[in-house]
Parts: sequence; C-alpha cells; structure tokens
Amino acid sequence: MVNMDTVKADDVYVAITTSGFYEEIVSFLLGQGFKQEQIINLSLATDVKNQYFDPDIMTPQPGEVFIDGGCFNCSTDKAFINWCSGNYKKIIAFEPDRKNYLHCLEVSQREAIRDIEIYNKGLWDCATELFFEETGGQGSRIGSDTGGNRISTASIDEVAGDEKVTFIKFRCRGSRIEGITGSGENNSAKSSSFGCQYLS
Repeated sequence: MVNMDTVKADDVYVAITTSGFYEEIVSFLLGQGFKQEQIINLSLATDVKNQYFDPDIMTPQPGEVFIDGGCFNCSTDKAFINWCSGNYKKIIAFEPDRKNYLHCLEVSQREAIRDIEIYNKGLWDCATELFFEETGGQGSRIGSDTGGNRISTASIDEVAGDEKVTFIKFRCRGSRIEGITGSGENNSAKSSSFGCQYLS
C-alpha cells in the first residue's frame, strides 16, 4: 500500500485496469486528493463486453453453448447473454475459488441467469486434484505442489459431453495449457469461438 503522506499527488498518475471496481477506485483516489485528470481509465481495454464479445469480430449464432473458464463473479456470463441477446442453450462455468464460487451461485440466482451450470472445479486436461492458491479474488490460481488447498478439476470435454460448444472463454491462472488440451474434442471439432487471456 502506498503511503499517501509521502507521495506528491501532483507528480503521480494512476492507471486503472479493472472494469469491475472502477468507480470505487476512482472514488477512493479522489478522496485521497488525486485530481480526475491524474486518473487514467484503462478499464475499457479489459471491459468484458468487448474483451471477449466484440461484435466487429464475432456474430452470435442461435443456441450458443458457452464455456466460462474462470467465471469469478459471472460478469462475463452476463456480457455473453447480452452479446447473444439471450439466445443461448447453456452456460457451463468453472470457478475453483470457493468464495468466488458461492458468490457466482448467489449472482446467478439473484439475477435469474437461466440454464447455467457452475462447477466448483478447476479446468485441467483430466479429473484430478491439485493444489490451489485461493485468494477470494481474481488472483486465485492453481499453484505449486506444496502450497494452498486441494481442489478437484475437470476437463471441458468431460463436463460438456455431447453439447456442441460454440464459445470457450478461458481465463484460468496456472492451467493454461492443461485447460486448453482438456477441450480437445470440443475445441477442434465443435467450438466455433475461443477467447483466451494469458495469465501466468
């Protein structure tokens, strides 16, 4: 945490890259004496509405089946529903962080998101158990062999079964390669769209 007493606010610029808490961060910074012109909004570059669902790149098809790898707070699921105007068959979401998973269940019920299955599992190339560094935020990740809690994993092919997956969004820290290879059948034979954000 920056000690605001030792920082000359006029010499500091802050770039905000999150879209989820942008207003709260701006409010905090303004309360700390920053001026609006010192706050740079980079959240538009990471806004899920355009991050995965740019209408200039992809057109939704009737009966979409969406895989949300790392659903965090269901914001991507809501952006997906908006993108396809609610014309989808199913959302299959994965969230291994227990706190985030419970929040996703709450959001999906409160906002009446229909036909959504949320799994408290990590994405991998098979069903197994792995160590997981749980933060209750966006920093949770599949970790080393020695630290964190153990979580169950599943592959996209295992959970999706015979569903014709049309869109895979993949944002899973620590399981990039394994999660993608676990969608071998769906990714190569059935899926028409794939959104991936590289996170180490």
